Amino acid sequence: MIIQELVGPARISMGITAVICAVSFYKVFKESLQKENINSDFLKYLKIWISITGITAFTVSHTSIISLGGAYLPHGVVPGFILAFASLFWKPACKAFDSLLDHQVRGLMAYRAIFGAFLFAGAGLELFPPIFALIAGTGDLLAGWLSAVAKESIVNGGGRKWRWLVHGWGTVDLIDVAILGTFVVQPWIVTTQSPGPSLLLPWLAVPLLLALNLHGLRKNFKESQSLDGNGEVGPLHQKCS
Repeated sequence: MIIQELVGPARISMGITAVICAVSFYKVFKESLQKENINSDFLKYLKIWISITGITAFTVSHTSIISLGGAYLPHGVVPGFILAFASLFWKPACKAFDSLLDHQVRGLMAYRAIFGAFLFAGAGLELFPPIFALIAGTGDLLAGWLSAVAKESIVNGGGRKWRWLVHGWGTVDLIDVAILGTFVVQPWIVTTQSPGPSLLLPWLAVPLLLALNLHGLRKNFKESQSLDGNGEVGPLHQKCS
């Protein structure tokens, strides 16, 4: 078998995994919000965003309707990242992310390791420039590994050092991924005429993972600013008000 025959299956695998990641986010939020008896419009808007973004990314990346799908990489990355940061100021989103339990966040963070491995494989198939796979792939693997080995909760309780480390590194790495994707990967794809990655990965899954880390940092920062006299977080500050 010629190695290039794996390009199509690799891109499809990336796309399927990205969709499963997005669905996992939706299912986890639904479970957590129901358990907390929180009625929120967050799930409705999340479903709409996943549907629109998923269909658009699939159309651009996996059909012949628009050629050079990879060349459109920044077009979906930028809006997704803007929405991730904007969610920090939307109360329903804050409550949804604050409702997540430690094992749920760790489970969602595990996708980082999967996508990191995809980046290395993609570089071998000439879907990415090697330097991008080395930097972004290693960063994603480390983010997934850190969430798995964290000795303390990465959601709440106990010390906050692991939470700063996991969510801080996760955020920095994804911002780096966006910058490299825009200024390194996209020009490289245009020059080499590579089909590029499945856009379902950067457009659909990555913004959700970024939002997960951003809200982890928001919650950690809020708790650090709201310690009571005993060094414990007061009940009014444990969740998004």
